[in-house]
Amino acid sequence: MSDQKPRNVYLVHWGRTGAGPLFLRELTSAFVARGDRTAVSYNVDAEGADRFPSGARSLPVRTYRSAMGAVLTLPRSALNAWRLYRDLKGVRDPVVIGTMEHLHQSLMIPVVARRGGTYVSIIHDVKLHSGDANILRRFNRWVELRFADVVVTLSNADELPPRQGQRVLQSVHPAFGSPAADAEREARNPGAPVRVGFFGRLVPYKGLELIPEIGRLLAEALPSEPIRVHGSGPLAGASYLVDSPHVDLDARWIPEDEVPTLVSRLDVVVLPYTEASQSGVIALAMGLGVPCVVTPVGGLIQQAKETGAARVARDVTAEAVTEALVEVLTDPELYAGLIESGLASAANEYSWGRLADDILGSVDENSASPGGARG
Repeated sequence: MSDQKPRNVYLVHWGRTGAGPLFLRELTSAFVARGDRTAVSYNVDAEGADRFPSGARSLPVRTYRSAMGAVLTLPRSALNAWRLYRDLKGVRDPVVIGTMEHLHQSLMIPVVARRGGTYVSIIHDVKLHSGDANILRRFNRWVELRFADVVVTLSNADELPPRQGQRVLQSVHPAFGSPAADAEREARNPGAPVRVGFFGRLVPYKGLELIPEIGRLLAEALPSEPIRVHGSGPLAGASYLVDSPHVDLDARWIPEDEVPTLVSRLDVVVLPYTEASQSGVIALAMGLGVPCVVTPVGGLIQQAKETGAARVARDVTAEAVTEALVEVLTDPELYAGLIESGLASAANEYSWGRLADDILGSVDENSASPGGARG
């Protein structure tokens, strides 16, 4: 627990799917553990909506399930934003934290929150990924940055210059899962075929087209099972994944409860991304004691270096990624070191408590700076 005085903290994420709800829940738990007076606004239809810590006051909302619903439910979301604003008016110096961007949330919460307190926007990807940079996403990002008193990035903060009176902080993407989970994961059998896998959204920038060739080259180098690909997305039906004998495709939405088991069964997680800010998959794997191999792009390099949980390939090619996989899988000392470093980082500098402390420390620095939080 932090030795700082308890603060009034409101955490908000109205997303229903993906890692956003889990990120919100983990960070909420960290503020409760600090002893802060914590409230959380979340989507009641999200996975894990019933698992928020009892020490946090709940402000549940319901948004939309379809593109048409995004339009029809806009008035309801405006009412939810007004409810939060009214709640803020009775609280002294509240800190409102948007933990991840979301259409309705990002249109409204930065505006109302800044009127009632200090608004902190956590930006997971400073540069929007290919295919994600549509006009709505760009407008949401503009609103977030325009009204945020403090912007927290999880990598590449130097690419996001602050406006006057605004502080930009680079912190970390904490580890999902528990460091204690290492004792529960399946022990690696040195004589068995190696188990390499991919987990996450099946989208173009994640380099999925490299996986069949990685699987083929790996099979030539070591006894190995086909590379397991778990996830859903626009590339779920890609022929190079569906038809490859070197890929074991599990193309579906993976329920949150299944994820730790699926990842813990792997010997190595592979992330052959062609672009990235940072990766929540590394954060998940390191907390479960599973090493990663990543490509040398974006924030993955920094994340791998700082956590010690991942080996960085020399290039964004199937050959380079396979080479790194073979190094990790045939060097027991390297393999054990990646696990040990990842678990240590998950418990310390890449913990949720670290992120919570960073956020409130930056809020205090911003308030004390010339121009304050309303410059």
